[in-house]
Amino acid sequence: MPSYFFLPLGGGVRVRRGDVVGVFDLDGKVTPPDTAALLRTAERSNRATLAGGDLPKAFVLLKDGAVIFTTYSAATIHNWLLSETTRITKKR
Repeated sequence: MPSYFFLPLGGGVRVRRGDVVGVFDLDGKVTPPDTAALLRTAERSNRATLAGGDLPKAFVLLKDGAVIFTTYSAATIHNWLLSETTRITKKR
């Protein structure tokens, strides 16, 4: 499968572009109750993953209910999703 079908989220974590339901900003403001409940549920059911070691800037919700926290900004991920030529460089 071509690499542009995958979206890099940091820390070696990649997801299929078609599995992404939404990308949400973690701007440090008050989290709406529904969003907080979603994140709590994902964490309690071991469906939350931290991609990368730094403070996350956004999270990605997948079709299967998994949540991936990423150090990339929501705007960056959004632009990658709009681009049909996103390429993944292999780790060396």
